[in-house]
This record gives sequence, C-alpha cells and structure tokens, in this order.
Amino acid sequence: MDASLGTRGLAADSATLTQIGSANGQSIPLVCQDWANTKAGYRFCSAERVSEADIPAGHFRSTRDRAAAAERRHS
Repeated sequence: MDASLGTRGLAADSATLTQIGSANGQSIPLVCQDWANTKAGYRFCSAERVSEADIPAGHFRSTRDRAAAAERRHS
C-alpha cells in the first residue's frame, strides 16, 4: 500500500497500512490487534485528503511499471 498519498500529518504509519492492506477481507480491528493501530487505520481511511481511488493507486502504478519493464525485456 502506498503511504505517500499526500497525507503528511496523519497518524497512520506505513507498517499499519501495510498490515491492513495485506489482510484482504479481514476487519481493521482484527488485523491491527491493538487500539492504537486500529484508531490509526480508521483515521487514515476517514481522512478527507484520502480518496477511494488513492488507496489502490500505488498498487496500480507498480503493476503498470512491472508490465512496462517486462514488455521492454521481451521487445
């Protein structure tokens, strides 16, 4: 998960975001395992500066970059 979403000042750190992002289908409280990380995860998701499209944007960008690199190797 891309933690550089222009969200400087939000309390959610990249480890918490990675943890949440790697647990598809699990609830945030279950994944975060403690109250502080749970609050950070919810605070990140509810931030006005974070849109629904921003959250998977890093994944999509990485996938595009890998596909382009593979295409260049095979051309």
